[in-house]
Amino acid sequence: MMAPATPAVTPLLAALHAEADGLDAFAACADAQLAALGARTPERLEHAAQATMDAVVALDEARRRRADEAVRAARAAGLAPDAPLRALADAVAPDVAAPVLAARTRVLDRARHADARADALQGAMRYAASLGRDILDAWHALDVPRPARVYTAAGAAATASPSSLRLDQTG
Repeated sequence: MMAPATPAVTPLLAALHAEADGLDAFAACADAQLAALGARTPERLEHAAQATMDAVVALDEARRRRADEAVRAARAAGLAPDAPLRALADAVAPDVAAPVLAARTRVLDRARHADARADALQGAMRYAASLGRDILDAWHALDVPRPARVYTAAGAAATASPSSLRLDQTG
């Protein structure tokens, strides 16, 4: 069945493009986190992590919109609401199907790229967390007294000597 579904497909195309753009934004945020982690800049890492959370929210919204538009386009073409995009492309004119399939391919390519960047970030974060735990374990295993600081009468901080670490027992 060939049905001209261009008005129903146009919002779907826009939603597919928005989803691909959202995937690009997510991948860029993951790269920004990797760069901040590599540069050892916690402030940049925190900012990039917040941007990533914002990108995930926007991507989730774009995916919901794409799913809604796919249902509308499928119904307009006389298909079941859960029909795959390939079936929708088969049900519409070839000049309408080509942009739908191209947008679907772009989303799939961007999803693979975003997934690879997320995997790289996950590996780097796990390594950083493991390294941090190892450093803390080594610090706790040290058999030396911890540095102690005292405040002088003038309010300045000074390193405490062992003789100054006595309890006042007159009290």
